[in-house]
Amino acid sequence: MDERGKSIHARLAEREKRLRSGAEGLRLLLYRLGGQEQGRIIALWKNWERIMGEEVAELGRPLGSQERILSLGADNSMALQELSLQAPEILERANLHMQSEYFKEVKVLLLQGRTGLVRPETQAADPPAPALPSFADGPPIGAHLGRLSPDSPVTRCYETIVALSRKKDSA
Repeated sequence: MDERGKSIHARLAEREKRLRSGAEGLRLLLYRLGGQEQGRIIALWKNWERIMGEEVAELGRPLGSQERILSLGADNSMALQELSLQAPEILERANLHMQSEYFKEVKVLLLQGRTGLVRPETQAADPPAPALPSFADGPPIGAHLGRLSPDSPVTRCYETIVALSRKKDSA
């Protein structure tokens, strides 16, 4: 490699150093402006149900934060009251997630048509109900009528199901 090649290589290395240090400087600037905290706040909103627990997540949704006050929205006055009573625990869990004493207060408001930052349709849905077993391969309905104890509530239910099934088949 000649001198000219080395100088190009050296110049590229210098540019790379400047770019790398510029990126590091930007990261440092964002950190100082609260970038890391903003990332944790966004993670708090996205993981609201997991962090707060199912009970709190059902009662209220986050509306946002301003001046280190965590605002929650409740659908009705009973949920508002319950969330207000649980405010110290909510504050503790939120600050634990933030890894600092970031929030100083929890403020609970009625939603009154507003949507929270975590909408119910974006939260994890209940798993689908398991499919009912198919009776096509098993014994016909009513095959166990004589085998069950006549005093059992299960027997009475089974007899009702058999009667309804037969009524449906005859119709």
